[in-house]
Amino acid sequence: MQHLSELNRQKAISIMELCLHANSMVEFENILHHTKNIIGHDMMACGIGIRNDYSMKAISSLNDGFSSEFMSTIIDDTNQVISPLFLRWLETQIPQVLDIQHLNNTFTTGEIAFYQKFKIQNVMSHGILDSGGYCTSYFGFANVAHGIEQHHINIMTLLVPHLHIAYTRMPNVKKKLASLTSKQLKIRQSKNNQDSTLSQREIEVLQWVFIGKTNQEISDTLCLSSSTVKNHVQNIIQKLKANNRQHAVAKALQQGVIKID
Repeated sequence: MQHLSELNRQKAISIMELCLHANSMVEFENILHHTKNIIGHDMMACGIGIRNDYSMKAISSLNDGFSSEFMSTIIDDTNQVISPLFLRWLETQIPQVLDIQHLNNTFTTGEIAFYQKFKIQNVMSHGILDSGGYCTSYFGFANVAHGIEQHHINIMTLLVPHLHIAYTRMPNVKKKLASLTSKQLKIRQSKNNQDSTLSQREIEVLQWVFIGKTNQEISDTLCLSSSTVKNHVQNIIQKLKANNRQHAVAKALQQGVIKID
């Protein structure tokens, strides 16, 4: 936080503390309101969903200031998020900034016209992928007063990880993620190598590793001790001949142990 003024540093710390203790959507929406005091935007939207290749299916979204027409344009009828800046972020995972007053050659005429149509003079966005790379959050801030400067980008980059953690902790979001996991991820045993066949419990643990949950989160969800979960994860890695948990997920997808429909 060395690049922030003392006032903005204190505001950022205050928002981080609120993120630590938020347990309801009302509290989370209050946190988003506080971000206006440090960023100075007129419009803000965020969402969380499941990533599939270079797209994201939103399961929850919040909007403060954007028109309903804009929101229906960036999230299609199948809940795919298709805003230009989001797609750029999803490909790079680095903060994206578009300022109509300070254009650069990286934006197409169509992308610029898209935001101009909705009277958006500037917009910056960033998000987070969970460790498994499947649960994705996205935060966009638009019409920042007097234009977007480097300290705005620094603040956004600093706050987004904390906002992501708070958002994924919301009860309705956790429930939707769990439901999506059980309904849309089909788990099957590998037929290619019987020596690497996972047990039903290991498959269940792998489901949660797949969407990026930590060992402690899996422990809390399945009512298992953290050491038991750790042993399951180690067994999964060994059986799939993987280097780590992310590699295990990748190999499980490749081998058909996990199938996304």
